[in-house]
Amino acid sequence: MKKYLVLLLINLVWVGNSIAQDLIVTTAGDSIFCKITREHDGFVYFNYIREGVPSNTLIAADAIASKQKGMYKARVKYAG
Repeated sequence: MKKYLVLLLINLVWVGNSIAQDLIVTTAGDSIFCKITREHDGFVYFNYIREGVPSNTLIAADAIASKQKGMYKARVKYAG
């Protein structure tokens, strides 16, 4: 029983993370609707939809005016 409960909780956390959508606003004033995957060594890595195709890229942290995690509830497909 505990095994199933742990698996259920892990799945609920994973689904919640895959649905939240983040917002990055650049210093140039552009808005990027994306899913931030990590922040490392002065860069922010994220996934977004580009011309209907899931893409992943990064942006320098100093080029970001603001960022908000979990701002929107919409599914973003991960680029593989």
